[in-house]
Amino acid sequence: MDKVKTDNLASKITGLMEMIPGYSGYQARATRRESDARQREFIARRLTQLKSDLQSVQEEFLGSGKLSMMGSFEKANNRLDRVIERIRHASHGYAGFFDSVQINEAELDRIYEYDLSLLNIVASAEEALMAVRGAADGAADPQVALRSLVAKIDEFDRALSERDGILKGIK
Repeated sequence: MDKVKTDNLASKITGLMEMIPGYSGYQARATRRESDARQREFIARRLTQLKSDLQSVQEEFLGSGKLSMMGSFEKANNRLDRVIERIRHASHGYAGFFDSVQINEAELDRIYEYDLSLLNIVASAEEALMAVRGAADGAADPQVALRSLVAKIDEFDRALSERDGILKGIK
């Protein structure tokens, strides 16, 4: 079949499908669900990279004999593991037709705002990790820098809980 006939057939099928009540809304929701999954995976990849970078900094500290820092690094690593898994398995920013909790447009907008705030928190955590790396030379207190990083991870965790609350109809 040539391209013109294929395009024409696709156009007719699309037109026919749009005549089915609720189909266009279903398609829009399916697209949103896919977009939400991609967004969460993007955030998870950034957090995974942050964890990898944190482990590199930890190895630098370990290599320079700063063993007293290892407990703080492990605390940060464990919390990162937790939020990475939570974001990967977070509730979708979309509810199917038969789901018990339905998400309206206003709630969906709030979810998108939370997702943007999650990205901002990840960026702040990345900056905090740079401060930890910078403190390796002893010019600043690395414990303070690490506490700041853990605080950012905890902030992310709280924001993720609020996001889940909206999706579950709690907030």
